Amino acid sequence: MFNRPGRSWYRIDGSLMQIDSGPFGMVYGVNSGRYIFCRTGITWKNPKGSKWRHVPGRLKYVSAGLLGLWGVTYHNYVYFRFGVSRRNPQGIVFIDIYLLQKRAFFKVTFLF
Repeated sequence: MFNRPGRSWYRIDGSLMQIDSGPFGMVYGVNSGRYIFCRTGITWKNPKGSKWRHVPGRLKYVSAGLLGLWGVTYHNYVYFRFGVSRRNPQGIVFIDIYLLQKRAFFKVTFLF
């Protein structure tokens, strides 16, 4: 993996097959075993960050957004990880989006 702040590329340790960056220096990736990782310690002064942290669960694709982490499983189910923030890049819990659509009351109660 490489990080390019400015004109140069910097090699970052790790062997991810898919990666996405979101707001506030949040970077997530998935390796060939579908294990999820987030990069910690990313700042303006340290754009490479410090280390990869394992995120519970297994996905084939991740997408980092302003409100959390989206993911797709091997069986093409869509999940959303709540509680993702700069202080807690691993987040709190994955929620099955299909279940949220079926239980509108649960959705409103859990989100707000």
